[in-house]
Amino acid sequence: MNKRPFLLGLGIGLIVGAALLQLMLVGQQQAEGLDNYNKDIDSAGSKLYTQEELDSKLAEESKRVRAEEQQRTQEQQEKEQEKARQDNEQKDASTQPEATKSGKSEDNKNTSSDKQTQTDKSEAANKAAEQEAAADSSVTKTTTEPGAAKQQSRIIVRIVPGSDLTETAALLHKQGVIQSQKQFITLMRKASNKIRAGYFAFEGDLTLQQVKKIVTGQPMDPEAAAKEMNGG
Repeated sequence: MNKRPFLLGLGIGLIVGAALLQLMLVGQQQAEGLDNYNKDIDSAGSKLYTQEELDSKLAEESKRVRAEEQQRTQEQQEKEQEKARQDNEQKDASTQPEATKSGKSEDNKNTSSDKQTQTDKSEAANKAAEQEAAADSSVTKTTTEPGAAKQQSRIIVRIVPGSDLTETAALLHKQGVIQSQKQFITLMRKASNKIRAGYFAFEGDLTLQQVKKIVTGQPMDPEAAAKEMNGG
């Protein structure tokens, strides 16, 4: 029982000693850090700048920053211009084939339309000539005596106004007035007189020259032609 106070005091003494030792170590470390800090300050403070030197360095740094900014701006503008140029080239390249294709398509369409118009016009003219020949032409036959070697006939043909040479040749050939349309067309193209519109009478076997003389001459009176066609 007498040793307990002694042990308690010894323990307290050890604890206090350890705490003091720890404090001493901490203080030593702080002292060393302070010495290093002072050395750094002394080392940094050994190089001092004047106000002029500071102003000069600030001006140089500002100038360098502005130059870099201008260079970046110029590079950005050049990139944008190059991109715009490439876009325009691509747009032109894509537009040109379309325009060429459209032009060719329009030319083909116009050519086909012209051919179709010419064909329709020719067919309409031939059809009109046939209708006019069927409606307005009449054959009045007057035969010779029974012993005649060849039968004679009188044909009245109406050439409508506006008929061209080809249509007239087709009409005369259909009515049996001429045998060759081609020869009649060749003959009339060389003639100075033009074919007239109206009613014309053809009788017997006529040469091309005779037919030419009739169709370029004076037409029949419409009333007389109509009366004869109606058998009056």
